[in-house]
Amino acid sequence: MRRIAQTIRLRPEQREEYLRLHAAVWPRVEATLRAANIRNYSIFLRDGTLFAYFEYQGEDLERDLAAISADPETQRWWKLTDPCQEPWPDRGTGGHWSDLAEVWHLGEPADEALPAARHVWHHRHPRRPRREPLDGSHPRMSTALPTASHTVPQKITQRDV
Repeated sequence: MRRIAQTIRLRPEQREEYLRLHAAVWPRVEATLRAANIRNYSIFLRDGTLFAYFEYQGEDLERDLAAISADPETQRWWKLTDPCQEPWPDRGTGGHWSDLAEVWHLGEPADEALPAARHVWHHRHPRRPRREPLDGSHPRMSTALPTASHTVPQKITQRDV
């Protein structure tokens, strides 16, 4: 999988049109992107600058980009969106949008050492497993019972005071 980030400027006078178009992207345009192995595609806006991020899951990016460019519905879409955008002077090889270099990435943790079935599900984040084994080897997960050196507090009544 390859992560790709790009940027372009949004013409201020076209802002509302661009946002309107992207509020309902045409299904055929989305299908063409998916067929070209594009996943997790997002476009963000800040102060007139658009930032796009997507993940490419294919084997031949140039071929897949050519397939997107050849799609008639995508060409119609671009005729509406391109006038809203103003390329940076250094657009480089990225076409209309300028490619950004990845500086840092936080990847998924390496879970090979602890099998997933032996993790405790975190109560606040049910989708994220804790990295604490169930076998009691973690200090917060101790299964040891109190020994004779531990005393169990007794209920104190009014008469005891």
